[in-house]
Parts: sequence; structure tokens; C-alpha cells
Amino acid sequence: MSKLKIYQGVLCLEAPSPNGHRWWYQPGKLAYTPVKIKDIRRLQSGTIGLKKVLVVPVQMGSQQTMVAVNLPRSDLWTLQALGMLPSWINLPENPPAYAEWPEYAQFGKF
Repeated sequence: MSKLKIYQGVLCLEAPSPNGHRWWYQPGKLAYTPVKIKDIRRLQSGTIGLKKVLVVPVQMGSQQTMVAVNLPRSDLWTLQALGMLPSWINLPENPPAYAEWPEYAQFGKF
């Protein structure tokens, strides 16, 4: 986890980004949307196949969709401090060296 850029107070959702595919430099159409943790109202745990996931309900148009959180790229330490992190996620004691927020980047709005 420590080699990826993690921004303080930011969750990374696996949804289209306002910055297109260049956000976190993913290939093709895959992009991640940064969302401020303070804007998250609810998190849920679930499973996809045998893999445990953390999801956020997001309103997309007229439908509510569950969007997965990209755990390695998200500030899970802030979630833990706010009491929002599920017990099945174990973190190292010390938070990472947070990356500086890039000026060009925009937060996702749902």
C-alpha cells in the first residue's frame, strides 16, 4: 500500500473521474474519482465473489448505485479515526506519508 499516492482525507472511488483517464494514470477508460471523506454519508461492506469490498452508495442520474472504494489508494486512516472503518480492514499503526494534492485535480461530485 505505501508505494501508491494517498491523499489525506480522500477516498478513491472506482468511478469515472472528472480528470478522465489521467487520474492516477490508469490505462484506457479506467479511472478513479477522488471524493472528500467529509462528503461521504455512508459506507457499506460487502462481497464480490469471495473478495470483501467497501462500497459507497452514489446517486447517478435517477438511480442509486453502489460504487467500490479502491482501498490501496484511499485514506483509510482518516476513516479509522472517524470510526467509519470496518473491523475486517487491518491497518499499519502509522499513516502513510500523504502525497500533496495536485492543483489540476478536481473532486468527484455525486
